[in-house]
Amino acid sequence: MRSVKHGGKKGMRFRYKLSAVKRQNKKQKKKQRNIAGCSLIKKAWQTQLSSRQNLSAMGLVYDPNEALKKNPEFAMEMDQSEIEVIGLSEAKALGSVKEQKKATKSKKAFPNKKLNKSEAESSKVVLELQQIALEGAQQMAEQKQRKRERAKLQQSDIEFCQKMLQRHGENYEGMSRDPLNIWQNTPRQIERKIGVYKRSIASD
Repeated sequence: MRSVKHGGKKGMRFRYKLSAVKRQNKKQKKKQRNIAGCSLIKKAWQTQLSSRQNLSAMGLVYDPNEALKKNPEFAMEMDQSEIEVIGLSEAKALGSVKEQKKATKSKKAFPNKKLNKSEAESSKVVLELQQIALEGAQQMAEQKQRKRERAKLQQSDIEFCQKMLQRHGENYEGMSRDPLNIWQNTPRQIERKIGVYKRSIASD
């Protein structure tokens, strides 16, 4: 006869079909959770391409280490290249260093090269992502500002601050020793509380 103590564990049956369905559902739910939240990337994503190819097509970088690593061959070429000597009149014709920098910057800012369709799409995705990031940062800053402005005290704290200011003025040491200070706040804590109280009055 089966043991009463351990019988439950032995009597368990593994239903393969049911377990497989459960696993499949779990996988599906996990996939749905892990979908990237950016609608622009979703729109531009091509299922037949790999993630690296998709990101490069959008003008984004798959591995930041590859994008930021130094090119040692270029550095070697720079070291080995001979310095070109030109005459004084040619140097004057080129203009000052500042003028040359401006010219190179303007060339970079407005390149003559026309973008093909895929490049235009990738640059569009990058620009839109930059715009979203800027808007997000702006919203965060506004929310922080609103939180700072909204810093208000409870009614009991407001009454406490009013009484303390009437009794002691700006003497926070005296406030900390006052019998009304039932929560035993330190002078620094009382100073902060009164600062919040003053700011809330100013904002109102």
